[in-house]
Amino acid sequence: MLTVKDRRGNIMVTNVYDANGRVAKQTLADGGIYLFSYVTDTAGKVTQTDVTDPRGFVRRITFHSTGFPASETYALGRPEQQSYTFTRDNNSGLLLTRTDTLGRNTAYTYDAQGNTTSVTRLAGTASAVTDSYTYTADYNQLATSKNPLGHTTTYSYDSLGRLTQLQDLLGNLSKFTYNSAGQVLTVTDPLNQITTFSYDLSDLRSVNDPLNRTTTYFTDLLGRTAGVTDPQGNKTLYTYDSLDRPVTITDPLNQSTTLSYDGNSNLLKVTDPKASVTQYTYDARNRLASQTDPLLKTETYQYDGNGNLTRSTDRKGQITNYTYDARNRRTQTSFADASTTTYTYDAGDRLTALNDSQSGAITRSYDGLNRLLSETTPQGTISYSYDTASRRTALTVTGQPAVTYTYDNASRLTQITQGTTSTLHTYDAASRRTSLTLPNGIVTNYSHDPANQLTGLSYTKGATSLGTLLYSYDTLGRRTGATGTLAGAGLPAALASATHNANHQLTAWGAQALSYDANGNLLSDGSKTYAWDARNRLTGITGGTPASFKYDPLGRRTQKTVGAATTQFLYDGLNPVQEILPGSGATTPTDTVWVDDSLPAGATPNAVTTYDEPWTWVSSNPAPYSGTLAHQSKLQGSFHQHYFSNATATLSVGAGDTLYAHVYLDPANPPSEVMLQWQDSSGSFEHRAYWGANSIAGGVNGTNSRRYMGALPAKGQW
Repeated sequence: MLTVKDRRGNIMVTNVYDANGRVAKQTLADGGIYLFSYVTDTAGKVTQTDVTDPRGFVRRITFHSTGFPASETYALGRPEQQSYTFTRDNNSGLLLTRTDTLGRNTAYTYDAQGNTTSVTRLAGTASAVTDSYTYTADYNQLATSKNPLGHTTTYSYDSLGRLTQLQDLLGNLSKFTYNSAGQVLTVTDPLNQITTFSYDLSDLRSVNDPLNRTTTYFTDLLGRTAGVTDPQGNKTLYTYDSLDRPVTITDPLNQSTTLSYDGNSNLLKVTDPKASVTQYTYDARNRLASQTDPLLKTETYQYDGNGNLTRSTDRKGQITNYTYDARNRRTQTSFADASTTTYTYDAGDRLTALNDSQSGAITRSYDGLNRLLSETTPQGTISYSYDTASRRTALTVTGQPAVTYTYDNASRLTQITQGTTSTLHTYDAASRRTSLTLPNGIVTNYSHDPANQLTGLSYTKGATSLGTLLYSYDTLGRRTGATGTLAGAGLPAALASATHNANHQLTAWGAQALSYDANGNLLSDGSKTYAWDARNRLTGITGGTPASFKYDPLGRRTQKTVGAATTQFLYDGLNPVQEILPGSGATTPTDTVWVDDSLPAGATPNAVTTYDEPWTWVSSNPAPYSGTLAHQSKLQGSFHQHYFSNATATLSVGAGDTLYAHVYLDPANPPSEVMLQWQDSSGSFEHRAYWGANSIAGGVNGTNSRRYMGALPAKGQW
């Protein structure tokens, strides 16, 4: 074979051969060249091959006498060089061990039929972990799989080798039946909820779920899905071209989306039901070269010979450049504002450091199983521990009690403990959560229907019922109702008008005008203006109290400044776990929680409890809510439902009161997130107040504000 030409007319590969008929050179469509050189033994058998990629880096493969690879070395002769060695069974050629550049050994064992019976990582060390497998005698199908903790999943088959039963790590059973053609007829879950399937010859005709809701499928003469009818009788239709590519999709409202392609089946154009067009172009190697949105704003992309993205130009014309090492790992990103992020890796290809010219360095450490052990940022350090099954068992942050995690045999989280407080989780046989117990003793119980839709929440504390929420759904699984003692009755007022542009961005919401930059970032909402950096991150808000924000190289918001007050954030992954408050530099959890049946630490009876930022009480008295301006509530049984807006008063805690509080304030986007629960000295009732969730102009009116009355959510679950 000398050349390969694609349907676009591009010559994708041109081969040149040596005197022995082996490929010596390959030229790709973009001019990139691979070179091949060989070393042979006296019998002419290849013992070594060097492959030079289009960027000039060499990969070397050496071979056993059996012809199998004995070693592979990447980036030969470069600082990034990595080597892997392999041992094999002399008779079968089966892989026995693989050793990487860090000296980590993975070992494999097999049965007489060549099925893998065990995989041991970190073999030969005290940290070795093993997954093991057994197989059936008739068809060599997987019979059991055992994880490093010794917990087993079991698979059963019929005489034709079809899976009939799966027993999970807790002994729960899922069952399967088939027709004579081997097609699945029923799937029964561990709760005996059955989904059934029907067919027309080889084509799927219908799926009937445990609630007897049926989805029907129609195929054309070539077996392609021509239509789908949902449980309410709504039809979605599909048409195809001669290469079986979908070219129109017509929804139940008879609105069509059309698609077109080039000769290589690259998507060229999508036209939506509003006639908005998105277009795509590709380079000679079928890599995306540009994307143009319905507003005719274009993004472009460039690549190197190894397929690495080297430059992108966004719809604002901002250019970002990327560089890579000899292992094709990204080492630097240079942004349009001249800021940079650099990346460092170890010999195991693990990211060990990020250094950002704007936000500083992040360093990471790992164990032999590539699990993250610690991450250090300018805001602090987080450390992690794991069990043999690689489940996180502990998280440690400076200045806070360690958080520990407990699991059942199915690796479902059952308990989270921090200091003397715990949350408990329970599940049913289908792994749906059935209860959540919070440290303050409040229990949330969950109910589901056979289709796994959440149908109810009930809140209790001891023998006392705190309230319920009940949900209903239509046959498409869309929620249609919410009732129960805690269900909100108010709905937002109807909006007279809203308009969108061709890119489906909201440009007017009633009398409120909104504008965007070419990248789709919101610039103005009619009352506030927003600023964005070259990485499309929100950096500032003006209008009202000014606010600015900073980020780390992973895009996490690490600092906010509101007015003159600055707060930093420390993260566990994408979740903030600590705030660094202004002043002394002392730290406190993002969600401040008091659940110890006493006043908050440092508070005294009749004193004012604050959280560094101003609060306010509602300034109006809307019906049907009763109370004074400083204590406005809607009475439901023994509960008071409170409303807050943003002013300057503080909350007083009375002598003998028990206060439970989750607090997170953000004056830049009021109202923010505050949840309070307290009980007066008589113990006759509990108050719950939720402050926040959507912008409220001119105080709270009892309908467009978010309000809460019920069990406290878990930390971070706002």
